[in-house]
Amino acid sequence: MNPDITNTQSPGNVLPVLMPEGTTPNIKNWWLIIISVLLRWLPFAFSTTSSLVDFKRVCITLSYTLLLFALLRNIHIWGARIVAFGTFLNFVAIIANHGFMPVSPDARYLAGKTLLEIPSDGIELTRSGGVVLPIDQTRMWLLTDIIPVSSVRTVFSIGDFIIGIGILFACISLISWAMKTMHAHVPDPSIKE
Repeated sequence: MNPDITNTQSPGNVLPVLMPEGTTPNIKNWWLIIISVLLRWLPFAFSTTSSLVDFKRVCITLSYTLLLFALLRNIHIWGARIVAFGTFLNFVAIIANHGFMPVSPDARYLAGKTLLEIPSDGIELTRSGGVVLPIDQTRMWLLTDIIPVSSVRTVFSIGDFIIGIGILFACISLISWAMKTMHAHVPDPSIKE
């Protein structure tokens, strides 16, 4: 068995991984997932929370659009279906609230985070890209970050939990696929040629 990391039989939009010769997991547009994560993370990593608000709003919206597209291209993977549903729920909450995911101030406090004063314009961004809004000012509040988890000092949404379940399912299905593929290419020592 010769591992082939170039795998010339796979199209360019399929993730090339170290697999037995001639096989690849069929993960389409994997590079869009990486771009969407970078778009979501970079504007917050290299600026203060209150700067570039409109640019960050555009980056978040574009990030979710690319991520949903990539996930829908991989709907053949069960976990991707679940992740797409959770991502869609988060995206609905973000669009309904002008490009940011609202975070409940009370939930932040219960999660062990410091209280943030909400300025008069109502825009107080968190380091993770959420906007701190009281529930009475939040549209579709049930889909927003309202679930405090003090053990990790953060606040989650229903969509976040669904995404976590989907990632778990995707990992299990990809590991199962890899085990079947690897097992199919291992010669049975009891069979003599």
